[in-house]
Amino acid sequence: GRWKNIALGDYTLQFGQGLVMASGFYLGKGAETILAVRRNSLGIRPYTSIIEYNFLRGAAATYQLGQIDITAFASKNRRTANLVIDKITGWQHVSSTDTDGYHRTQSELDDKAILTEQNLGFNAKWQNKANSLLFEITGLNTNFSLPIIKATQPYNQFEFTGKNQQIGSISYSYIVNNFNFFGETARSKSGGIGTVNGLIASLSKKSDLSLVVRNYDKNFHSFYANAFGENSRNINEKGIYLGYKFSPNRRWIYTTSFDYFKFPFRKFGVDALSDGLEFLHRISHNPTKTTHWNLQYREQHKGENLKIDKINVVTNTIKRNAFIDFDKLINSKWSLKSRLMASSYHFENQPITRGVAIIQDADLNLNKVSFTGRIAYFNTENYDNRQYVYEQDVLYAFSFPAYYGKGIRHYLLMSFKPLKATELQVRWARTDYFGQSTISSGLEEIAKPHKSEIKMQLKWNW
Repeated sequence: GRWKNIALGDYTLQFGQGLVMASGFYLGKGAETILAVRRNSLGIRPYTSIIEYNFLRGAAATYQLGQIDITAFASKNRRTANLVIDKITGWQHVSSTDTDGYHRTQSELDDKAILTEQNLGFNAKWQNKANSLLFEITGLNTNFSLPIIKATQPYNQFEFTGKNQQIGSISYSYIVNNFNFFGETARSKSGGIGTVNGLIASLSKKSDLSLVVRNYDKNFHSFYANAFGENSRNINEKGIYLGYKFSPNRRWIYTTSFDYFKFPFRKFGVDALSDGLEFLHRISHNPTKTTHWNLQYREQHKGENLKIDKINVVTNTIKRNAFIDFDKLINSKWSLKSRLMASSYHFENQPITRGVAIIQDADLNLNKVSFTGRIAYFNTENYDNRQYVYEQDVLYAFSFPAYYGKGIRHYLLMSFKPLKATELQVRWARTDYFGQSTISSGLEEIAKPHKSEIKMQLKWNW
């Protein structure tokens, strides 16, 4: 009937442009310069990942009242956090929350699930009958069992402190002719304002344009925000982004983007006000139905700390990335994909460092059994030139490792369907490093120049 969604257990929420609630994975800036700049208001979704954070646990429901959808939700989670105990008074607080999911050592076990987080909120969405105009109001109240107090560092001056947080927002979307205007403005309990507004326009059958302007105050606090931006969090940032796509025919696509951003206050790794810019060019070509290739160049200018005579000096850096890949479907069973990646990293008035990766993938599909494999060679002078490469993984797992150092990486993923309702997946991967005798350090040290991993997953549908 009028109940559109009811969720009991683990779930995620996505409202507006993601300034208050935007759980789940989001790529953000990338080769998709048009559609990726806008978030869709998806409402309640089941949580199906294996990560132990960034989801809600409790109940949520959406009720339809005419043209208005009203969503209410309540959640109570136990979070892993870094516990700090005053040795004199015994007073407890947490300095940060952990998101890596590791509980291996005694100190990591001591921090497991020590922080209780309670969320209570709502969303009201109105949409006209033509689906061209949409307004949303979202509110969220969050309480913690222990106060959160960040480490005493200059860049933490305006970070959230305390046990309680409230945030509310108003968002909109308006479609007229070939133009879609969208945006959201939110205010947190601290008084900080976050706002993002954009436009997607179809200029012709062959070209599209996107524009996004954002402004996130240095004291804007939103725990579940994941709106468009340069930072990993929507805080302490201003910027303007412009994207363009041109497709003269079905075989050719050219995309480009330009983004200027500014950080009004210092942040981790940058001890002063800074700004930067980024631009991207990409050409995609499909000469046949079974052949596809891409050529992409990306350059970013950004300020970072450089230690000179034991003093951190904010210095401009230039990072350049380029790749070319070729994808070929040989027949109904075999497909191949090759990629060449290269990068350079340059601190102003310092030597340039470089990195490269050569990757070969192959897929074999034999109906009930399929194989996906890769062999990759990488050679980077430092971590700044790490090469991020997506890897196929078992269902619901996500693998996007950084190749750095010098070595070879290879993996094989097998999927087997012995019965119609079952699927077994096994993944084996190994990295061999050249010119080193150990990997990592401390309790994670491996006394060999290679590292292997194996995953197994059995899925049963009923």
